Amino acid sequence: LIVPKESLTQYAGFAQGFESLSALISPAAASVLFRILDLNILMLLDVFGALFAVFMLCFVAIPNVHSNKQIHKPGYLTELKEGFAIVRTEPAVVFIIAISCLYAVIYSPIGTYYPLITLTHFRGTISDSAIVETVLSLGSLCGAFLLGFIGHKINKMRMFAVSIMVYGISLVLTGSIPYN
Repeated sequence: LIVPKESLTQYAGFAQGFESLSALISPAAASVLFRILDLNILMLLDVFGALFAVFMLCFVAIPNVHSNKQIHKPGYLTELKEGFAIVRTEPAVVFIIAISCLYAVIYSPIGTYYPLITLTHFRGTISDSAIVETVLSLGSLCGAFLLGFIGHKINKMRMFAVSIMVYGISLVLTGSIPYN
């Protein structure tokens, strides 16, 4: 309703880009702060950051989009049943959802554990871990802004398949690197 349907991919790319930018800056800042401040002070800074973010939401105005049609709001379970009925009619959607779930279960924890893997398996330092996080965030940032700029011109299914393949190949290559 707020973003035009034809611009959703572009918007998603830019939104992911800003999230990646935050993820890019955070490890470097954390590495520096971790060296100069105690952990309890860092936790307090985190709490203040969260409070600041919530406070800033007080100033965000979400437009009230009205339609000429009367809006019928079915219950949650009704919408869930309708959604499952629609998904079952499209085998390709069922396949995409299954692959996405498998992708999330296998790959998401790996990305989360990269700093820990850097510290334990590769015997790196906190700085090495920050570099790994920064490189991952840079790649995500570049991909997100690329999607934002050309997202409306690409075949989304092909890019979905290519992204899973590239991530899988890079995961295999990373896993085959010796720890020393």
